[in-house]
Amino acid sequence: MDSVQTTVELGAEWDGKLVERLRQAVIYSGGYMMLSSHDLGGSEELISYTIVLPEGELEAVAESHMGLRLSGPQTLVHKLAQAARQA
Repeated sequence: MDSVQTTVELGAEWDGKLVERLRQAVIYSGGYMMLSSHDLGGSEELISYTIVLPEGELEAVAESHMGLRLSGPQTLVHKLAQAARQA
């Protein structure tokens, strides 16, 4: 397993189609994606997802003005990010 952790920005946090493409990429990779938390403070919103793949776990975070970010082991992050962008 890749021990190097990384974070990549996939796109805008408000892009529902991007979140759905990410979800489809997770399912296609043999995993699942579940809501971890949904926090709202004023105009700021933070939605966290736990992604479980056969090869390991990742976290996706959609945060106001920060975008949709994917974090975890570098190899898995890049593999899933590429799949979500191509879906």
